[in-house]
Amino acid sequence: MVLSGAVTHIDSMGNSEIIRADEFQLMSAGTGVLHSEYNLGDEELRLLQIWIKPREQGLKPSYQQKSLEQLPLDDNGFHIIASAFAGSGSDSTYGSCLKINQDIEIKLISNLEAKSISFTLGSEYNNAEQAPSGKKSFMAIYFHVIEGAVDIEITGSPLVKLSPGDGFNLENTEKVKISFESMTKCLLFCFI
Repeated sequence: MVLSGAVTHIDSMGNSEIIRADEFQLMSAGTGVLHSEYNLGDEELRLLQIWIKPREQGLKPSYQQKSLEQLPLDDNGFHIIASAFAGSGSDSTYGSCLKINQDIEIKLISNLEAKSISFTLGSEYNNAEQAPSGKKSFMAIYFHVIEGAVDIEITGSPLVKLSPGDGFNLENTEKVKISFESMTKCLLFCFI
Protein backbone atom coordinates (compact mmCIF):
# COMPACT_ATOMS: atom_id res chain seq x y z
CA MET A 1 0.00 0.00 0.00
CA VAL A 2 1.48 3.31 -1.08
CA LEU A 3 0.82 6.08 1.46
CA SER A 4 2.53 8.90 -0.45
CA GLY A 5 4.64 9.20 -3.57
CA ALA A 6 4.81 6.43 -6.16
CA VAL A 7 6.72 3.20 -6.66
CA THR A 8 7.53 1.61 -10.02
CA HIS A 9 7.14 -2.19 -10.13
CA ILE A 10 8.70 -4.38 -12.85
CA ASP A 11 8.58 -8.19 -12.84
CA SER A 12 9.40 -11.27 -14.91
CA MET A 13 5.67 -11.86 -15.63
CA GLY A 14 5.75 -8.83 -17.91
CA ASN A 15 4.17 -6.34 -15.49
CA SER A 16 5.53 -2.80 -15.46
CA GLU A 17 3.32 -0.60 -13.30
CA ILE A 18 3.39 2.53 -11.18
CA ILE A 19 1.61 2.25 -7.83
CA ARG A 20 0.56 5.65 -6.42
CA ALA A 21 -0.88 6.84 -3.12
CA ASP A 22 -4.07 4.97 -2.17
CA GLU A 23 -3.31 2.17 -4.63
CA PHE A 24 -2.80 -1.43 -3.65
CA GLN A 25 -0.67 -4.15 -5.18
CA LEU A 26 -0.96 -7.85 -4.43
CA MET A 27 1.78 -10.05 -5.81
CA SER A 28 2.14 -13.76 -5.19
CA ALA A 29 5.59 -15.18 -5.97
CA GLY A 30 4.12 -18.69 -6.25
CA THR A 31 6.54 -20.99 -8.08
CA GLY A 32 8.91 -18.06 -8.67
CA VAL A 33 9.14 -14.53 -10.00
CA LEU A 34 11.83 -11.87 -10.33
CA HIS A 35 10.76 -8.32 -9.49
CA SER A 36 12.12 -4.93 -8.62
CA GLU A 37 10.58 -1.82 -7.13
CA TYR A 38 11.97 1.71 -7.40
CA ASN A 39 11.07 5.24 -6.44
CA LEU A 40 11.75 6.97 -9.75
CA GLY A 41 9.95 10.17 -8.77
CA ASP A 42 11.03 13.27 -6.87
CA GLU A 43 8.41 12.90 -4.12
CA GLU A 44 9.24 11.04 -0.92
CA LEU A 45 7.86 7.48 -1.02
CA ARG A 46 6.04 6.07 2.01
CA LEU A 47 4.58 2.59 1.74
CA LEU A 48 3.59 -0.46 3.71
CA GLN A 49 4.85 -3.80 2.42
CA ILE A 50 3.09 -6.72 4.09
CA TRP A 51 4.00 -10.37 3.64
CA ILE A 52 1.35 -13.03 4.23
CA LYS A 53 2.08 -16.76 4.03
CA PRO A 54 -0.17 -18.32 1.35
CA ARG A 55 -2.72 -21.02 2.18
CA GLU A 56 -1.82 -23.10 -0.88
CA GLN A 57 1.80 -23.49 -2.04
CA GLY A 58 3.15 -24.02 -5.58
CA LEU A 59 0.69 -21.85 -7.53
CA LYS A 60 1.62 -19.77 -10.57
CA PRO A 61 2.93 -16.30 -9.73
CA SER A 62 0.35 -13.54 -10.03
CA TYR A 63 0.03 -9.76 -9.93
CA GLN A 64 -2.98 -7.56 -9.13
CA GLN A 65 -3.36 -3.83 -8.63
CA LYS A 66 -6.37 -1.69 -7.62
CA SER A 67 -7.01 1.91 -6.67
CA LEU A 68 -9.05 2.87 -3.62
CA GLU A 69 -11.98 3.91 -5.85
CA GLN A 70 -12.16 0.41 -7.38
CA LEU A 71 -12.52 -1.36 -4.03
CA PRO A 72 -15.88 -2.41 -2.56
CA LEU A 73 -17.16 -1.26 0.83
CA ASP A 74 -18.30 -3.57 3.62
CA ASP A 75 -21.32 -2.94 5.88
CA ASN A 76 -19.25 -0.56 8.07
CA GLY A 77 -18.08 1.53 5.11
CA PHE A 78 -14.55 0.05 5.20
CA HIS A 79 -12.82 -0.63 1.89
CA ILE A 80 -12.19 -4.34 1.28
CA ILE A 81 -8.67 -4.43 -0.18
CA ALA A 82 -8.25 -8.19 -0.45
CA SER A 83 -10.26 -11.27 0.43
CA ALA A 84 -10.21 -15.02 0.07
CA PHE A 85 -13.81 -14.54 -1.17
CA ALA A 86 -12.88 -12.31 -4.14
CA GLY A 87 -14.53 -13.49 -7.33
CA SER A 88 -16.44 -16.30 -5.60
CA GLY A 89 -20.06 -17.15 -6.35
CA SER A 90 -22.73 -14.51 -6.76
CA ASP A 91 -21.60 -12.31 -3.85
CA SER A 92 -20.82 -9.00 -5.57
CA THR A 93 -19.41 -7.53 -2.33
CA TYR A 94 -16.05 -9.11 -3.07
CA GLY A 95 -16.11 -8.97 -6.87
CA SER A 96 -13.77 -6.02 -7.30
CA CYS A 97 -11.29 -6.54 -4.45
CA LEU A 98 -7.94 -8.28 -4.75
CA LYS A 99 -8.00 -12.10 -4.52
CA ILE A 100 -5.68 -13.46 -1.81
CA ASN A 101 -4.63 -17.07 -1.30
CA GLN A 102 -5.25 -17.09 2.46
CA ASP A 103 -8.22 -17.22 4.84
CA ILE A 104 -8.20 -13.48 5.44
CA GLU A 105 -9.85 -10.19 4.58
CA ILE A 106 -7.77 -7.03 4.54
CA LYS A 107 -9.67 -3.77 4.97
CA LEU A 108 -8.80 -0.09 4.96
CA ILE A 109 -10.47 2.13 7.50
CA SER A 110 -10.04 5.67 6.21
CA ASN A 111 -11.31 9.27 6.47
CA LEU A 112 -14.07 8.49 8.94
CA GLU A 113 -16.00 10.74 11.18
CA ALA A 114 -15.52 9.55 14.75
CA LYS A 115 -17.15 6.12 14.83
CA SER A 116 -17.41 2.95 16.91
CA ILE A 117 -18.10 -0.64 15.91
CA SER A 118 -18.77 -3.65 18.13
CA PHE A 119 -18.52 -7.34 17.31
CA THR A 120 -17.74 -10.77 18.70
CA LEU A 121 -14.96 -12.97 17.41
CA GLY A 122 -16.04 -16.55 16.76
CA SER A 123 -15.09 -19.85 15.22
CA GLU A 124 -18.07 -20.64 13.04
CA TYR A 125 -16.00 -21.74 10.00
CA ASN A 126 -12.54 -23.25 9.70
CA ASN A 127 -11.70 -21.53 6.42
CA ALA A 128 -13.08 -19.37 3.64
CA GLU A 129 -14.16 -22.32 1.49
CA GLN A 130 -16.52 -23.59 4.17
CA ALA A 131 -18.26 -20.25 4.62
CA PRO A 132 -21.37 -19.75 2.50
CA SER A 133 -21.66 -16.38 0.79
CA GLY A 134 -22.23 -13.61 3.31
CA LYS A 135 -21.85 -15.97 6.29
CA LYS A 136 -18.48 -15.82 7.96
CA SER A 137 -17.00 -15.38 11.37
CA PHE A 138 -13.59 -13.90 12.09
CA MET A 139 -11.31 -15.97 14.33
CA ALA A 140 -8.85 -13.13 14.97
CA ILE A 141 -8.18 -9.58 13.88
CA TYR A 142 -5.06 -7.45 13.68
CA PHE A 143 -5.00 -3.63 13.47
CA HIS A 144 -2.19 -1.48 12.13
CA VAL A 145 -2.71 2.25 12.69
CA ILE A 146 -1.38 4.48 9.91
CA GLU A 147 -2.85 7.85 11.02
CA GLY A 148 -5.10 9.00 13.84
CA ALA A 149 -6.00 6.99 16.92
CA VAL A 150 -7.95 3.84 17.79
CA ASP A 151 -9.37 2.78 21.16
CA ILE A 152 -10.05 -0.91 21.77
CA GLU A 153 -12.34 -2.03 24.58
CA ILE A 154 -12.43 -5.74 25.39
CA THR A 155 -14.93 -7.03 27.93
CA GLY A 156 -13.13 -7.40 31.28
CA SER A 157 -9.88 -5.72 30.13
CA PRO A 158 -8.45 -2.19 30.36
CA LEU A 159 -8.86 0.22 27.44
CA VAL A 160 -6.11 -0.06 24.80
CA LYS A 161 -5.14 3.15 22.95
CA LEU A 162 -3.35 2.84 19.60
CA SER A 163 -1.38 5.56 17.80
CA PRO A 164 0.26 5.71 14.34
CA GLY A 165 2.63 2.78 13.86
CA ASP A 166 0.96 0.69 16.57
CA GLY A 167 -0.47 -2.74 15.91
CA PHE A 168 -2.81 -4.89 18.01
CA ASN A 169 -3.89 -8.52 17.69
CA LEU A 170 -7.18 -9.88 19.05
CA GLU A 171 -8.24 -13.51 19.25
CA ASN A 172 -10.35 -15.69 21.53
CA THR A 173 -12.24 -12.76 23.00
CA GLU A 174 -15.90 -12.27 23.72
CA LYS A 175 -17.09 -8.76 22.82
CA VAL A 176 -14.95 -6.02 21.32
CA LYS A 177 -15.72 -2.33 20.82
CA ILE A 178 -13.42 -0.33 18.56
CA SER A 179 -13.58 3.46 18.42
CA PHE A 180 -11.91 5.51 15.68
CA GLU A 181 -11.10 9.22 15.89
CA SER A 182 -12.05 11.30 12.88
CA MET A 183 -9.50 11.14 10.05
CA THR A 184 -8.14 7.81 11.24
CA LYS A 185 -6.52 5.54 8.69
CA CYS A 186 -5.67 1.96 9.59
CA LEU A 187 -5.46 -1.52 8.16
CA LEU A 188 -7.66 -4.25 9.57
CA PHE A 189 -6.68 -7.88 8.99
CA CYS A 190 -9.61 -10.24 9.63
CA PHE A 191 -8.59 -13.89 9.90
CA ILE A 192 -11.38 -16.24 8.88
